Amino acid sequence: MQIQNISSQIKSLRQLSASDKDFSFELISHITSKLDLTETQLSKLHTAYQAIGSYLANKNDWLSNCYIYAQGSIGIGTSVKPINENSDMDIDLVLHLPSMDYPKTTYDANKLLCKLIEELKDSPRYQNKVEHEPKRRCVTMQYGVNGDQGFHMDITPSMPEYMSAPSRENDVRVADVKTANSPSHPYGYRSWFRAICSKEVRWSRKSAYKSKQELRAGTVEKLPGQVRKTVLQIVVQLLKRHRDIWKNNEYNVYKDYAPIGIIITTLAGQAYDRCVSSNKEYNNPFDLILDVLEEMPAFITSKYLSDGSIKYAIFNPALPSENFADKWHEKPILAYSFRDWYKQAMTDIITLLEFDKGLDQTIKSTTILFGSQASRGLQAKLADTLTERRALEQATIAAAGLGLSNSANAKAVPQHNFYGNAGE
Repeated sequence: MQIQNISSQIKSLRQLSASDKDFSFELISHITSKLDLTETQLSKLHTAYQAIGSYLANKNDWLSNCYIYAQGSIGIGTSVKPINENSDMDIDLVLHLPSMDYPKTTYDANKLLCKLIEELKDSPRYQNKVEHEPKRRCVTMQYGVNGDQGFHMDITPSMPEYMSAPSRENDVRVADVKTANSPSHPYGYRSWFRAICSKEVRWSRKSAYKSKQELRAGTVEKLPGQVRKTVLQIVVQLLKRHRDIWKNNEYNVYKDYAPIGIIITTLAGQAYDRCVSSNKEYNNPFDLILDVLEEMPAFITSKYLSDGSIKYAIFNPALPSENFADKWHEKPILAYSFRDWYKQAMTDIITLLEFDKGLDQTIKSTTILFGSQASRGLQAKLADTLTERRALEQATIAAAGLGLSNSANAKAVPQHNFYGNAGE
């Protein structure tokens, strides 16, 4: 997909000073850290997840040997809080049934989902939480929390594509009441994303940035925490929140056709993979973010069909036969929507990071583009960062003046206007 003028827009950010790039990354990091689920929210999800996972894993008969794990944003550490803090959170689970054949008819698919509903109704704990009718591919549980923020849980049954390879780590099919079954590979996608996150970035010697994460597994896996994130997770969270704000604009003609999370995540993941596999050395994570943002459209392929229409493709890296953009051909407005959102996201991010305005305007812009949650505490955070950096710069000047630095290696303190002139 050709998207014009993005490179020229990003070029201006590539020319920022090292100090300004550090500030920019501090700003982006703060925005996304405020979008993380809180410890309380994660605890609620974790408790419910472990409980229902254990309940199903300990059932016999058709549920014997089942394996329950989180998929979607919770499973890869890219969840963001709902814009409305009173809106439901959600968690997507996969219930893998290694000994069961996948349904061959829509009747069988519906029967399987209804059977899962009946199992949950048998439990006094879940009979009032489970919805009585299945959705297309899942069973939904509703959790109200005594007037506080609630959440819902979608449980999707999966079965082996081939009984000779029954593990969840192989291709699977999920029950689908419209098509009987759908090829999928949620465990593989999650593994792909996590593997990319764990790739080593070639940081220069002067870069102090390190990524760290913990990946855990078990019969009922623990939910990954959101303590220290990689650059990729930061990029995905930033773009998903921008998308959320963008589609809530009542004057946006594309608001009902906003890009889905799996497309944003996949394009960012593929772009990140290309960047960190290129052997390019990065001085700071901000330059890596710029490369990822610029590379994303390169992973959207398209071709003209005989009728003049365009077929787009964004392939699932874990299941290349699955095209996340398959609906773009039927509804070209989805492709137009993605193009419009992506161009707006790049323009907004670049505008936010322009260094000709003060702190107040930066906070105002952050609130408009990413919501009040993202800008919360921003003034104190960046003011502290500025103080620390100025102190470090003054120490460098003093050391050079006292002959404590090698004059050949000493560097001038970079000028920046993030908060107005440095001398103000």
